[in-house]
Amino acid sequence: MDNTTALQKFEQHLRRRSPDRSTPIHYLSDVRQFQQFCPKPWAEVTRADVEAFVDHGLDLGSPPTTLQRRVAALKVFFDFAADQSEQADRPNPLQPSRHAPRRGERLPRDLLRSLAAMSWPPPLPTARRGCGWSASGAKNGSSS
Repeated sequence: MDNTTALQKFEQHLRRRSPDRSTPIHYLSDVRQFQQFCPKPWAEVTRADVEAFVDHGLDLGSPPTTLQRRVAALKVFFDFAADQSEQADRPNPLQPSRHAPRRGERLPRDLLRSLAAMSWPPPLPTARRGCGWSASGAKNGSSS
């Protein structure tokens, strides 16, 4: 199956699978970007090609989350293309654990819930008379 046919069938597959989501738009864009970067037939793409694509994204300053999505899109595409071409035994040239950059550490879910329950920003303390500071004193360089 040639690249154009594979991409058309992949688009139909994604739109059928996720019609109400933006996933098909992003995944197709990611696969097209890879195709421009590496114009080989899909069956000839190697791990080195994928690594070069990810490195190119890092060199351009793409955020890790964007690169992770691109890696995910390519993995889904290569699985789909292998299945469609009846080469399901062909190894996928992409391994997310190897190719996707890591994200920063995330906060534990329990901590996120407790932070969300807090009022943010915290209320400001109310001004009290005789605290030793006043706005007019700060302007004049003295304190009361």
